[in-house]
Amino acid sequence: MIQIAIPTDRRTWLVVGLLVAALAAAVLAAARPAPAPMTAHGSVTIYGLGSFERPGDDCSQPLFAGRTVSVFDDRGRTLGTTRLTGHGTATDRWHSFAGGFADACRYAITVPAVSGASDTYTLALGTEPGQGTPVDRAQLRSVGAEVTYGHS
Repeated sequence: MIQIAIPTDRRTWLVVGLLVAALAAAVLAAARPAPAPMTAHGSVTIYGLGSFERPGDDCSQPLFAGRTVSVFDDRGRTLGTTRLTGHGTATDRWHSFAGGFADACRYAITVPAVSGASDTYTLALGTEPGQGTPVDRAQLRSVGAEVTYGHS
């Protein structure tokens, strides 16, 4: 016949209790659902236009058509990308041209299915997170982010 010894020492029960509590905490942490993915909205504003557009006019910058815009998490991992269409809206972002002409072209961007797990994000024109604009999760979810390029 097999006999199982049941400990009667308080220290043994304390260790058993701590192990059970640690195991329960690990199970609960693993079972916590991941934050829902989100759609990142924003704009990329690029300085310099090849002709004289007024703010609000359609504009295009052929050199930037098809350029990648990337969303990175707080560790620099790429979470999603989109490409500029090459057509945007003229804007007088920096007020650098006389006569009320626009000095930049603003492109609306949308990057679907971005992980909602990061606290901060970076949006960048290109594929390098260090050249982008940081934004926190709440701002990215609510109003989006704006990236500027070509003017300091």
